[in-house]
Amino acid sequence: MRLKYCNAIGCKKLIRGNEKFCEQHRKDSQLAKSKRQRASEQAIEVYNSKRWKNLSRDIRRAEPFCRKCVQRWKQSRRNGDSLPAVRLATSVHHKKKIRLSSQEDWFNRDNLIPVCDMHHKELDRL
Repeated sequence: MRLKYCNAIGCKKLIRGNEKFCEQHRKDSQLAKSKRQRASEQAIEVYNSKRWKNLSRDIRRAEPFCRKCVQRWKQSRRNGDSLPAVRLATSVHHKKKIRLSSQEDWFNRDNLIPVCDMHHKELDRL
């Protein structure tokens, strides 16, 4: 039987070659996976709710263009640069990361901005 070290950072326990983690870190890994899955399920529930859909639509109606595109366009205009495209807002982004435990954080208008798909992907990477 071939042995290797547990994949958890800093763990020096030897495990079988076909396993990834020692027993302690396997439990930790399963707990983390369970938390991520619950968070994902909650997000899907919120984003599919009528309340979210109405709020998202209202924000995009009030401000139909991507806020990031408009900011970039204004900056280019001030600098005398060529003007970039301004796209329609297709989604709404949370400026501050939200706590999944509090659904009110999801619906706080002060934390929401209308953005295009390109900027939404960019902002989610940050």
